[in-house]
Amino acid sequence: MTDSEIPSTIIYLHIPKTAGSTLHAIHNQLYSPNQLMHLKGDPHIDTAVAQFKQLDTATKQSIQLLTGHIEYGMHNWLPQPATYFTILRDPVERVLSYYYFILRTPIHPRHEEMTQHNTSIADFALHILGHNNQTRFVAGTWLEDIPCTEETLSLAKQHIEQDFALVGLSEQFDTTLLLLKHHFNWPRLPYYHSRNVTQNRPSREQVDDETLAIIHETQAYDLALYNFAQKRFEETVRQLGFPFWLVRVQHRLAQRAQPNLEKIRRVSVRHWLRQQWRKREATR
Repeated sequence: MTDSEIPSTIIYLHIPKTAGSTLHAIHNQLYSPNQLMHLKGDPHIDTAVAQFKQLDTATKQSIQLLTGHIEYGMHNWLPQPATYFTILRDPVERVLSYYYFILRTPIHPRHEEMTQHNTSIADFALHILGHNNQTRFVAGTWLEDIPCTEETLSLAKQHIEQDFALVGLSEQFDTTLLLLKHHFNWPRLPYYHSRNVTQNRPSREQVDDETLAIIHETQAYDLALYNFAQKRFEETVRQLGFPFWLVRVQHRLAQRAQPNLEKIRRVSVRHWLRQQWRKREATR
């Protein structure tokens, strides 16, 4: 295979609590195991990234989609061209979701610490959750734990402008999926349901003003990056116009209908099996 025949690689930066688990399940249906590489780390991904860098050239060239809690810069370790995408989430919603997810997940590395110390949302935002992680992921400064600055935010925006096919939004997940399908020529979108969703948590309207102010302070650059990405996202949708609007409507209807179709299929199979069993019993 010549260099010109080697397809470019898609790199998905999976920022925690931004609908990545649902998207990963979709990726597993779209790509075969030899095309997809999902780097894992619990709780840190440094080892997996180091191992990836040492892979042979042929293995790296076979990767069509590289995913994981990885930051910008992974393309430097690929022999072929690459393009990025990621999904951002409203920083306030992300903090709240992450906080209650840890409290309700006993296997999470920070669960015991937070429950024993009765950690508040404010303390979580100040001392446990990294400040402006979304910005640092996109800027490529997350693994080194470099503090976020105006320069970091500018770098993240520059990376988005130059190297990202799309920055989706968790709050518009269905539209994000359709844009990804459009950009990457995915043949289909399998039926999906949301995974790893934090259940029964208070809304932002139920959080006191002091706590919200602390979240805004600790995630100020993430808020700026989210607003930047949101404007780009809305402009992309606007430029695609009425045909894309129709696609969105069709997709929404298909998603709503799929659970009922699955029920019908299961009932039909049970009915057929019951009929076959009765025929078999009747011939005895």
